[in-house]
Amino acid sequence: MKVGDGVPDHGFSADAARRALIGSVFGTALETYDFILFGTAAGLVFNRLFFPGSDALAGTLYAFGAFAVGFVARPIGGLIIGNYGDRVGRKPMLLLTLGLMGAVTALIGLLPTYAQIGIFAPILLTLLRFIQGIAFGGEWGGAILVVIEHAPRSRRGLFGGLASGGIPMGTVFASGLLSLSVYATGPHFLTWGWRLPFLFSIAMILMGLYVRTRILETPEFLAVQREGRLSSLPAMEAVRRHYREILLIAGAFLMSNATFYVTSVFMLSYGNSTLGIGINAMLNALAVKSFATIVAAAAFGALSDRFGRVPVILGSVLFMALYIFPLFWLVQTRDPTAVTLGLGLAGVGIVAINGPVAAFSTEVYDASLRYSGATLGTQMGAVFGGGFSPLIAQAMLAHFGGATWPICLYVIVLSVLAVGCVAALGETYRKPRLALAN
Repeated sequence: MKVGDGVPDHGFSADAARRALIGSVFGTALETYDFILFGTAAGLVFNRLFFPGSDALAGTLYAFGAFAVGFVARPIGGLIIGNYGDRVGRKPMLLLTLGLMGAVTALIGLLPTYAQIGIFAPILLTLLRFIQGIAFGGEWGGAILVVIEHAPRSRRGLFGGLASGGIPMGTVFASGLLSLSVYATGPHFLTWGWRLPFLFSIAMILMGLYVRTRILETPEFLAVQREGRLSSLPAMEAVRRHYREILLIAGAFLMSNATFYVTSVFMLSYGNSTLGIGINAMLNALAVKSFATIVAAAAFGALSDRFGRVPVILGSVLFMALYIFPLFWLVQTRDPTAVTLGLGLAGVGIVAINGPVAAFSTEVYDASLRYSGATLGTQMGAVFGGGFSPLIAQAMLAHFGGATWPICLYVIVLSVLAVGCVAALGETYRKPRLALAN
């Protein structure tokens, strides 16, 4: 079958592509649910139950610090899991990351609080968060990669965007189930109600593992295997051969990651603790925001197939740089409709970047090193963009007396960096499949 400019699609199968898409979206949604659930609970629960000896601000900062630990671990997970993903295959690593994440999330739901075991509570919480980061560090790049490598060449942006929809889908699950738990348990939410969404992860992960066992290994990895091009240390070779691309992908990914977590994790705490907006109102607004982005991710991914990755990504970055001030103004009205509208538009703007980035971050690497290269680049960007952004935003809010303009400038500076990195990488969507190159 010929596509695009006449380069054949290497081993394309519609059935295999469908299985890969379903398994990746569902699995990524569940892993994102686990990972985001921690962040959502950080500003509502963990600051009170695991860091209670501090004032409200310090407790929130400590909780966001524990949240950031998961991001510090993500490049480590990307290095280890990406290395084996390029050596033994994509599918085994996706099963490993999903099972590990589910087990750790359930353990968090069983964890004793500070009142029960003292200082060991925050220590164990932070340790479990670190393991979560290891698992998630190897998840996103691998899930995207499985879909991209099964997709027809002319629709990699669309398939990558669809796969990226698993992230907002998981966020919908996290905020929705936490909101339901708040409503159902009422005054008991802080005693035991908060544990329910964490324990529910057990059932969700079992379903996810079943779906992922149906994924077939990608034709591009099998081609590399047949041709004897497997590297003994692919992660190290990726760093040696593609350090420039890894750093530029990290810079491009940093902005979208930071904006995502500022508008979700930080905004939840800001809206509830600083502005006095009800927990349910904020959680519902975040759920609507995430739901709106599921379709938008595929739409902008498809646009990048038609017009190129670079113009779509740069246009979306510019939109977020211009919109960040109005977003805070809408949230500061305290009106639930305005808050929901503001966060919904922000979600579409962010996923307009992430949809094309899914294909963009994989197309610059040869298939023999692609799991390692794509994962390292995105996870390095996630550390500084996602992991520390709620902490940075909260510290800025405290330092500047509640003013939000420094947070907006922080996002704008990251946007300028993203523009430079994307422009330096250049267009990728017309490149032939790199697995065919010797």
